[in-house]
Amino acid sequence: MPNLSSYTPSATATAGLQFYENSAHQYVAASRTRQPSPDAQWLVREFGPGLSVVDAGCGDGVDTEYLLANGMSVYAYDASNTMVALARTRLEPLGQAVRCHRHDELRTPKKVDAVLALASLLFLPAADLKVALRRLADNLAPGGLLIASFKAGSEVRDAGDGRTFHDFEEDSLPRLARMAGLEPEDARRVKDFAGRPNDWVSFYLRKPCA
Repeated sequence: MPNLSSYTPSATATAGLQFYENSAHQYVAASRTRQPSPDAQWLVREFGPGLSVVDAGCGDGVDTEYLLANGMSVYAYDASNTMVALARTRLEPLGQAVRCHRHDELRTPKKVDAVLALASLLFLPAADLKVALRRLADNLAPGGLLIASFKAGSEVRDAGDGRTFHDFEEDSLPRLARMAGLEPEDARRVKDFAGRPNDWVSFYLRKPCA
């Protein structure tokens, strides 16, 4: 198990975060009309009101807003100061706090039923990804569900802007489950929310009940 107390983000992970810090306004402008993610919509259909959810890397807060509107309690955070400021514009009028910290710094007041980490882990190298997954898993209640999405593919890609993407196919489910210390449950391919040509894969990982 990774030593979470002595973890320092790699240079690649830090560069990825800096990209999102610098491009937060462009991201929000490009996705202003997007709908809630398919995974957030699935949570609402499957569980309904009362679920406690972490929106890990909440971006501009679209999914958090949707979950709140459907009676769920949400712990929302992002590692980009600029993105957090934009999310607060959307969410604070609804009484929803938005925190600013990295995945490895997550400490929820109490264990939660589900964690959504949608497109917020894909630029992390393997060592950083394992730390992030373990920390997200630590904040789940027994039987809780972690949903993490990545671009579909089987390669490491240099985006040319400081980011390095790590893509996964459905058969990566067991590997990601081992990294997280969780049980593999499902892998689902979904279309890009903004209509771009690439597909995504959402991995559903379950925390054992005992």
